[in-house]
Amino acid sequence: MTTLTYDVQTSDADNLFAGDFPRVELYLDVRSGEGELTRGTALGVETATGKLGAYDALAADGVETARFILADDADATSADATGVRVFATGEFRRSALTGVDDDAVLDLRDATIFVK
Repeated sequence: MTTLTYDVQTSDADNLFAGDFPRVELYLDVRSGEGELTRGTALGVETATGKLGAYDALAADGVETARFILADDADATSADATGVRVFATGEFRRSALTGVDDDAVLDLRDATIFVK
């Protein structure tokens, strides 16, 4: 007999989630030098390396386009943070997100992340 085990995370103490749209999680790397990032930070992808960085509307290296939401706090102060859990889809409360402007909301929508 095969036993199926799974973990359902239902805690949303910080009110990050805004609905039941399916959340897809990925484990990616955050580039060194980003500092301490908190859950809910909008992230873009650095074009040259494929590593994530905090969304920055004024950048010109790829992180000016928001693509993911950080699922857990991460420290990329002096080294890459590897295997960091991020959300690739879902519904999120704008008030619980960090670094999100109107352009980021549009970018995230294109990535099937809905900000309410």
